[in-house]
Amino acid sequence: TCSITLYWTGSKDGWATVYGWVSTRKCHMQDYTRAMYEQNMLHEPLGSITSPDDVKPYVYTMTRASVEHVVVIPLDAAGHVLGVEEISKGSCMNSICDIPSLFRHIYGNHAYDTSVSFILAHNHPSGQSNPSTEDIEMTRKVKKASDTMGLPMLDHMIFGRYGESYSIARSYPEIFAA
Repeated sequence: TCSITLYWTGSKDGWATVYGWVSTRKCHMQDYTRAMYEQNMLHEPLGSITSPDDVKPYVYTMTRASVEHVVVIPLDAAGHVLGVEEISKGSCMNSICDIPSLFRHIYGNHAYDTSVSFILAHNHPSGQSNPSTEDIEMTRKVKKASDTMGLPMLDHMIFGRYGESYSIARSYPEIFAA
């Protein structure tokens, strides 16, 4: 876990340098964000998402994982990242995205009270970022649920092992059409 005492400086690679009273150490942004919210120390957003390319720093370590991880990235009205929450962790071939669990992660966390949209992201441990048929179907289901809940899903990003990414919103705009 990550322990925070003062402040941080961010970087594009998804790592935050955390300064404490006694020492400096590094922890991944997802752990850092969770620790900040738990300690009520996060007063400013982590950064903005203006395009699919802006998502990678928030999920960087996930791209190197040997099993599939699914995360949700809640955003405020200005597109600022409010955090990164892991929804599920699966095998080297797949992971299950439980739709009710996804919304519990967003609505059940007081730190995300200002969220007005979110981005879903997961990795492919195989290294390929192209979506499977199951990925497209999951995107359709989550998008439909998000529209019903009034919390728009802006994109579903898939990350390969070697840095490549795939935006389902860019490639399948019909799923995200209003």
